[in-house]
Amino acid sequence: MTTKALHYIKRSLFRFDAILVVLLFCSFCCNLQGQPNFFFMGPTAAVAVDEIFEVEFRATNFVDVAGLQFSLGWDAEKVEFQNITPSFPTQSVSFNTNNAATGVIAGFWNDTDVYTLPDTSILFVLTFKALAEGSLDLEFIDSPTATLVIYQLDGQTFEESIIY
Repeated sequence: MTTKALHYIKRSLFRFDAILVVLLFCSFCCNLQGQPNFFFMGPTAAVAVDEIFEVEFRATNFVDVAGLQFSLGWDAEKVEFQNITPSFPTQSVSFNTNNAATGVIAGFWNDTDVYTLPDTSILFVLTFKALAEGSLDLEFIDSPTATLVIYQLDGQTFEESIIY
């Protein structure tokens, strides 16, 4: 084989590798754009001690989602868990509130179908009682349940960490 032929093959392989990298990168970017984002919405004013208040769990870009699992934690010395009201697209949702007194609950929603919701849709509402002044410090935690969202994009199923 001539050096010109070898050079052409190397150049062609480089083009293929470069195209493959670009395709993989574009595919990765599409996956990031397709993943839902989650956020909490609480009271806009200060909450007095002994006052009951609600925190909404909302989603944007909730497109072709088939499942969600998570654990939430908060400062149990500042607030006391009262209730959780689900608003998921189906009733196949469960919450483990056995550790709510220590500031931890886990949730799981899964369905055989995928669902799309309008941006800022409420998935559930948490009700708390203020025990002391200060921040609630509500956040996703990785115990006892890993925090995942299951969604579909172009017919493929993805399990990803929740973006919030």
